[in-house]
Amino acid sequence: AIHGYLSKNKLKIPEEVQKKHKRIQEELKQVEKQYQEFVTAQEKILENK
Repeated sequence: AIHGYLSKNKLKIPEEVQKKHKRIQEELKQVEKQYQEFVTAQEKILENK
């Protein structure tokens, strides 16, 4: 939220906030990937029944 506010208002973003934002974005991508793999696996299971 802080990163978004600062970006939206074209304010300087502290390095620590940038690092946290990047880490959160990477974690989000990983979770989305794991979720998609889970959904795909569940669809395959349902197709085989």
